[in-house]
Formats: sequence, C-alpha cells, structure tokens
Amino acid sequence: MALLPGFLLPGVLLAMVLIASPVIAAGNHIDHPPVAPDPLEVSFPPVALEAPVLLAQTDVPASGQVGEESSWWGELSWTRSQSILLALAIALGLAIYAARWHRLKHALRRPVVFQPQVGLMLLFGMFVLGVIGANVATRVFGIDAAAGDFQSKTKFLLCVYAAQAIVVVWYVSLLKDRRRSYHNQRLDSGHAVFLGILALMVIWPIVMSVGNVAGLLSELLLKHPPQVVGHDTLKLFVSAEHDMWFWYMAVLVTVFPGVMEEVMYRGLLQEVLGRLFIKRWAVIGMTSMVFVLAHVGVATPEALASLFVLSLGFGWAYEKTGRLIAPIMMHIAFNAVNLTMAVLLV
Repeated sequence: MALLPGFLLPGVLLAMVLIASPVIAAGNHIDHPPVAPDPLEVSFPPVALEAPVLLAQTDVPASGQVGEESSWWGELSWTRSQSILLALAIALGLAIYAARWHRLKHALRRPVVFQPQVGLMLLFGMFVLGVIGANVATRVFGIDAAAGDFQSKTKFLLCVYAAQAIVVVWYVSLLKDRRRSYHNQRLDSGHAVFLGILALMVIWPIVMSVGNVAGLLSELLLKHPPQVVGHDTLKLFVSAEHDMWFWYMAVLVTVFPGVMEEVMYRGLLQEVLGRLFIKRWAVIGMTSMVFVLAHVGVATPEALASLFVLSLGFGWAYEKTGRLIAPIMMHIAFNAVNLTMAVLLV
C-alpha cells in the first residue's frame, strides 16, 4: 500500500520547503553563538563554496571601493572585463539555443530507484541528520562552531557530513539493487563526467555574467556595490593562514558538498519532482529554487543569482546523462576552481 496518496505529494514537498526555510536561513551562518545552539539554528549545508568569485572584478579592491582606472561607467563598479565576459556569455547562450543543447526531450529516462514517498523520506532525513550531526558536534564533543579557526570548523563539518552519510549510503544501496534488474542504456560514467565538465566550462561565463549583472542592478537600485567574494566561507579562506587545517578544510568543503548536495537536490529532490511533473525543465527550475534557498544567508544576492544558473546546469547534466556522477563532478570542480581563484586572485 502506498505510504502517501500521489495527489498529496506536491503539498508535502511545499510544506517541507516552508518548514526547512527558516532552518536553512538561520543555520547557514557559522557565526551563531557557540553555546548549545537550538536544533533549529543549525541546518544543511552549514558551508559550501558555490557562490562564484566575481573574476571580472578582480581589479576592484577588496574594500569595495573602485579606483578611477577600473571604472567603466563613471562611479559604477562595472568594468571593461565584465563587458567582454557578458558578450561572451550572450554568444554562448545563443549558441546553446541554436544547437539545441538545452533540449531534454530525447534524454534517456533513469531507472526508477525508489517511489516518491521513499524519496521524500530520504530527503527529509538528510535535513534532520544534518541538524543532529551539528548538535552532536556542539553538545557532545564541545566543538565551537563559531570559532574562527579551521580546526573547529573542520571537526564540526565532519560531524554533520558523517550523520548525513547514512542517507547517502542508503541511496547508493538502492541504486545497486535496482541496477541488477535494469538494462542500462545511459551514458557510461566516464562519458557522463566528460559531458558534465564540458557543460560546466560552457556555462561558466554565463554563471559569472549573471552574477555581475545582478551586482550591477543591486548597485544601481540599492546603492550597494557588489563584493568581489560572494560567500562567507570563501572570505575566511582569503584571510586565513595556510596551515594543516586550512588544507583539511579546503578538501572538505570542496568535495563533501559536491557529493552531499547533489545526492540531496538532484538524486532525491529532482528525482521526486520528476515523478510528479512531466516538463523536465520545470523540475530542474523548481529544484534550483530550493538549491538557492538553501544558500540564503551565506551568499550575497548577486551570488544567489549565479547559483540559480549554476544549479540549472547541474540539473541539465543529471537529466542529459542519467548519471548523478556528472553533476557531482561538476559541483566539485566548480568548488575547487572557485576556492583557488578566491585564494590566489583576491
């Protein structure tokens, strides 16, 4: 017997998002009080690196003040390099549309790994386990999540990801069980990863330009100059010493969010929504909205705009290849390059 009538699933998904929203918004900050935080003050993901570094603004001082030689439109912080990047992004967008690379009509369907009800349970389980892991870190092991050192932050994140790994292991076991009885017509993993990395290279200028344009609009309408680094975690890396814990933290926040978040958003949420809606791009769009919502509070508004486009690319790769490894490797590659740019160029 079904765990939940199918017509109730959209309402349940909406309720989960509404319930999780304040959790995510409150918990994405690492600088909350370290004394036994309430469970609703810590959420998944506590840290991630997807908010792009605005490379086109590397000629802008970190203070946000723009020198006379770097300004392209009077007092605005829009630069010549941003104009070139925007032109490239427009050209790439037109090429994608003309070549019909965005079409998903003939993309192969993935095997049905689980019923939507089971997917909802696993999705909610990742949220709950993230909260449990955070509370175990602070209350059992006495880890100060608000401390400014990478050692405390690394141990804190390890507790969170270790708890959520329970769902990841369960998810992988479901995939293996289903694969035995399914004639696989999808791309093999190697080709899926290649296609995903290639897609990331193509959409990267578009992702950056969307953030640049959003920053320009923010500056025009709200008089807030865009920040060179759009994510709180990246700012920590920019000013930190390169000790052993710096490198532990760098590896942790580069690899683990790529795995955990892609299982959560693409492997579970997008998969569940795909069972409820026919239009694949509608499913990718809804998943990307939730993905952006999870980063409210740690990323600037212009970075959130970039994240939405980036998430669309992840969702496309998942649908096009039928392999979760494609968006996982795209996510990890983006985090790695983004972190490197922040440390070396800012």
